[in-house]
Amino acid sequence: METKISEVIEDFQKHCRLTKAEQTVKYQKYQFGPMLTFFNDHGISFLSQINRSVLDDMIIQFKKTCKNISINKRLLLLKMLYQYLDIPFDYLKSFPKLRQEQNRYNAIPESDLRRILNYVNKYDENNPYEMTRKLIVLLLLDTGARQSELLKIQINNISFEERKILLTSTKTKIAREVFFSKMTFDLMLRYSQLKPKRKYLFYNFLKDRPFTERDLRAFMDKMKFDLGIIKLTSRNFRHTTATVLVDNGCPLETVQAILGHKNLMTTQIYLHLSVKKHQNDFNKFSMLNNIETQKAA
Repeated sequence: METKISEVIEDFQKHCRLTKAEQTVKYQKYQFGPMLTFFNDHGISFLSQINRSVLDDMIIQFKKTCKNISINKRLLLLKMLYQYLDIPFDYLKSFPKLRQEQNRYNAIPESDLRRILNYVNKYDENNPYEMTRKLIVLLLLDTGARQSELLKIQINNISFEERKILLTSTKTKIAREVFFSKMTFDLMLRYSQLKPKRKYLFYNFLKDRPFTERDLRAFMDKMKFDLGIIKLTSRNFRHTTATVLVDNGCPLETVQAILGHKNLMTTQIYLHLSVKKHQNDFNKFSMLNNIETQKAA
């Protein structure tokens, strides 16, 4: 008897938990959701019922509600499922990647960044609720950590003597060290000593539980609304950290290590986006600037 699509996906997800990061598996589950909804709405229970026509109808349906980048991710996930099951589906396998907007690495403009810092500096550092939010912003800027990595920081993995943190729950499953500034030191030291005693650094003191990704998104949305900033996510902070490090001349290999990139080519994107560095290079190497320098000499 043929296994239902939902059960096949569940089995595939169990397999992925052995080989992929927890956040990746959660994201896969999230992307499988709309596909399962489509199949249920169209009375499709088994993989054998999915043919070229069904796949086309599903893509057309998705185009009404989401961007091509999301559709491409879902199709890639479906391809991985068929590959895992070793089931041939030539049309799906050869289906071309839909054209999508170029991925943008949006750093926070300096003017907005100053407003954000002024915003969190008004928080009461004797209030655990407000301490949490200020420390989140400072650590996002210091470490460039992904939101999942930030929320999994363990107090025992913080070295206050060396001002560094060992991140153990990373996207690549490879632990790495990140560092924090003098500005962050005092606040984090006092925050880490707050009750209750806990494994992870960040805690929702209003709801008496660990701080979650939903809590983090809610905080970002409130800050975005209060400051009138169009887009603000933890990822924007990560891109800002990387861009500023590159702008200030930090070696790419160091930026790569801090961000936890497997491939240096990923880090080089920030070099290409660094307007400040491009301007400094131009001023240093441009012909006319050098002629003026020689003339003055």
